[in-house]
Amino acid sequence: MMTTISDDYYQLCADIDAALSSAADAQETHALTERAVAWCRRHLPDRDPELATALVRNAHAAFRTDGVSEKDGRIGWHFEICLAEAAEIRRENFGPHSGPVLATLDTLTQYLLTKREWQKAAASLREQILILRELRGPVHPDIAWAEQRLADALQWSGNQSEAEEHYRASLAVWQFSPMSLEAYAAWSGWGFLCESKGDLTAATAAFEEAVRILRAHHGEAAPGLAVCLTALGRVLMKRGELDEAVGLHRQALAIQRAFLGEGDPQVAATWESISLMTAASDRASSLDASRGALRADGHWLGSGAAANLDPAAVRGALSTLGAHAGHHLAVLLTGDPTADLIAEVVAVAAWRRRLPGLLVHFSWPASSGTEDDLAEQRRGLAAEQATLSQRWPSYPKDGEVWIGNALQARSVRDREAALNKVLRFRPIAPSEACPLSSPQLDTVRAALAPDECVVEFIRLAGHLGGRYHAIVVGPGDREAVAVNLGPAEAIDAAALLARIALAGGAGTDPFRNALPEGIGDVGADAPRALCRLVIGPLTPLFEGCRQLIFIPDGPLLHIPLGALPMDDSRPLLAEFSIRYMSGSDEVAHARLADASGARGPDVVIAAPDFDLGTPDASTRSGRLFNDLVGTWLEGEAVAEKLGDAVLLTRDQALKSRIRSVRSPRVLHIATHGYAFSMTDSATLDRLTAAVAQPDWRASARFGRLRSDLMLRSGLALAGANTWLWDGDPGPEAETGLLTAGDIAGLDLTGTDMAVLSACDTGLGDVDPAAGHASLSYAFLRAGARTVVASLWKVPDRATRRLMTKFYDHLADGRGKAEALRLAQFDMHRAGHTPAEWAAFVCFGDDGPLARLT
Repeated sequence: MMTTISDDYYQLCADIDAALSSAADAQETHALTERAVAWCRRHLPDRDPELATALVRNAHAAFRTDGVSEKDGRIGWHFEICLAEAAEIRRENFGPHSGPVLATLDTLTQYLLTKREWQKAAASLREQILILRELRGPVHPDIAWAEQRLADALQWSGNQSEAEEHYRASLAVWQFSPMSLEAYAAWSGWGFLCESKGDLTAATAAFEEAVRILRAHHGEAAPGLAVCLTALGRVLMKRGELDEAVGLHRQALAIQRAFLGEGDPQVAATWESISLMTAASDRASSLDASRGALRADGHWLGSGAAANLDPAAVRGALSTLGAHAGHHLAVLLTGDPTADLIAEVVAVAAWRRRLPGLLVHFSWPASSGTEDDLAEQRRGLAAEQATLSQRWPSYPKDGEVWIGNALQARSVRDREAALNKVLRFRPIAPSEACPLSSPQLDTVRAALAPDECVVEFIRLAGHLGGRYHAIVVGPGDREAVAVNLGPAEAIDAAALLARIALAGGAGTDPFRNALPEGIGDVGADAPRALCRLVIGPLTPLFEGCRQLIFIPDGPLLHIPLGALPMDDSRPLLAEFSIRYMSGSDEVAHARLADASGARGPDVVIAAPDFDLGTPDASTRSGRLFNDLVGTWLEGEAVAEKLGDAVLLTRDQALKSRIRSVRSPRVLHIATHGYAFSMTDSATLDRLTAAVAQPDWRASARFGRLRSDLMLRSGLALAGANTWLWDGDPGPEAETGLLTAGDIAGLDLTGTDMAVLSACDTGLGDVDPAAGHASLSYAFLRAGARTVVASLWKVPDRATRRLMTKFYDHLADGRGKAEALRLAQFDMHRAGHTPAEWAAFVCFGDDGPLARLT
């Protein structure tokens, strides 16, 4: 018996088709298609062809929403589940080798390829090829096209042997119509496969054929032609035919600039390839091409295109941009660079260091005047992020870890992504985006005091040879000097050895594990050896200077350079007051920043109750953060030195209390810190096992700290252990962890100094894609003018003694870096080891502590 389809259903289908063909709201469109499927299931016979049509519409809408659903106990893409059912219905109604089945599988394949589901797409394409052979015959162009898509999917999945078989099958069909435009894709794919196998002769022939076909159809007006030209040029470069390779890349560049614009990443990549190919033979051409790549990168940054990238793509883009800058610096520093080239080095190096602040970390303008609303929105979104971080999904039962929580996990990730996008992206000024537009060197020189010197270390890698360089910039009209310090491998090893020796065993496992094979035991002379390598060649340039501003790079980021012993065994800080900056552009910013803003009272946080809300914490194994009795005494002593400070300890050291703080003059935090970004994987695995036993749910939260860039460095507050154990320390404690991401929501725009009296607060990622993700830089980005932080765990008693001396010198009117230097030198002369006094370093401004008004 036939069922009459109602006019209402036809109208619903018309509304759906209109929505699918427009930019209608994806969720609303998906809801309409769900209604259509439900109507068919209620009113039509089981397996009716109209249900298949409704399911296909539902799949189109589901693809837009990126949704997943469950069927037969498994989670999968909702569009995939809909199309699989639609294909099965059409097989029953029209036969397995029918056009409707073919169309359904083709749609499924397109979506699977978009989602990079290579193996599933390959399975769908195999079935399509069987149907096409039945319907079209063995040499139809549609079969060649399907064979080529199957070969592509197999190659992307790493199955080269089977991919080769299907590329050959595709080309065998195309021989009957060799000049068909679609044939170029098969030749191009075959070329990439041959290149990956090392068969450069076959790859050359394949790419030449693809270029010939495209030019026959489009002349030079084809963006795909640029892809084939650069691929052919790359193969010729590998064959040693550099002139021809450069010529092909220049042809491709002209096409890319015409079709894609100056700021497209493909344009930057082609410029960079030209620079790489000419670096050894024609430095001027290499520099010109490298500048082209950086200008394209700057256009891309300034366009805001990065706002549409997911976090993984942002990291990839930053890695690429950082590599472009690194190559340009390597070419600039080849030989004996002129004064103009040194100025360009300073500008590009500052831009390279600024990249994570622009796109990975949260970077905001000062919050004042009309920007108060923006600051309040920032705080609110950060609080919302913290709430989301507690909603890590629970797992219903063994064997179904991802079933039943995948939708919730996806919802959390999507919401976090939306919040991050609002938090992270703002319009980027042209001077920030472009690495070549700012007269950085003149700005830095003008900001220096008469006795001040900037030393910027630049670690370079790549085909031009990994080396360290130092740029020394003095005040006034003193000429900036570039010094080649030597191979990066030797300096990296010396830095790791020195870090281990200075820390005296505190948190040195990651550094020991990073040592190259063949390095002997750590000796007491390791710090002196490093000093000879990186400071010795520079000391003649320090004449007349009493203050040094270091901008470290690579493993030097983890060295308190002031503790390095000179040849007379005195530490470097015996001669110089030392502070640190994240980049040369920060030198001028710190000096020119307005220091007269409104400030709140001093705040001291010490000795949090890490087990807040846990009734029997003393019996629990695997506590990550142990009690710190000494920090309670330190907090009392510092609060007494500061006078009217707000002292928050034990169950009052709450994350929500810190979040509500507004621009304290001094923020002093004495607690545990952590930096999983600098913890080796073996140690992390041991920590995970300790924290996760016997409750496996804790591993989810701890694992998240390991994986998320903005969570891998942090400070432990009240309830930290409880939250890590999947407990609830209470709404005011939130997660109990103040992470680098949380700090983005703090209002420290009037804060004169933040002191992080905790272990590892100066540590962070040394990853070109991530930048230096330490808490010290996070506090600086949140608005603090100066941050004093540690590079390793210091004994409580020694820390308390050092901090007491530090605040005494501040009370005498000393600058912050000078006060820290005097406190550390006092302990050095009293016979304390560097492990007890050298860990603390000063970042940012060096002015005396501001007075409360």
